[in-house]
Amino acid sequence: MALFVVQVRYKDDPAIILSQQVGFIRENADIVALDGESLLKLPVDPLGEYYLAIIARGHLGVMTSTVKSLQGTAFLHDFRDPSGLYQDPNMNQVPLSDLGNGVFGLISGDSDLNGVINSADFNDVTSQYLQIGYYLADVDFNGVINSADFNIIIANYFKMSQIPD
Repeated sequence: MALFVVQVRYKDDPAIILSQQVGFIRENADIVALDGESLLKLPVDPLGEYYLAIIARGHLGVMTSTVKSLQGTAFLHDFRDPSGLYQDPNMNQVPLSDLGNGVFGLISGDSDLNGVINSADFNDVTSQYLQIGYYLADVDFNGVINSADFNIIIANYFKMSQIPD
């Protein structure tokens, strides 16, 4: 399971974060609380409408293209579908990576978590090259900082998060 931050954002200004919670994403793409089982509890008005955003270590975050409301006790949205994600009209960039065979995923390579993949991320990999363990510069998550991490950053160079800030 991978660690994610789920954010609930104000419908009239999605740059405003109303609530956020850390959770895990399961293999079936459900996002659950840190116990690995229960739903995330996000304190929001159950009758309200909100933008939802998710951010993961080493990746560019994404946000829904339209506001969402609670469906019973949960928000339902498939973040793997790029058509349901906000895309800045001033950017010529799809907010997800095409992984092939109709599968999409978050864009990897943002080791410093600043929302843009650039030379700072490249420098993180350079300064931690061949380190073993849990490091932000390990953008392919294999436990070793190596040329594979450089390749991911180069492939996604100058891509930016499209979540309003």
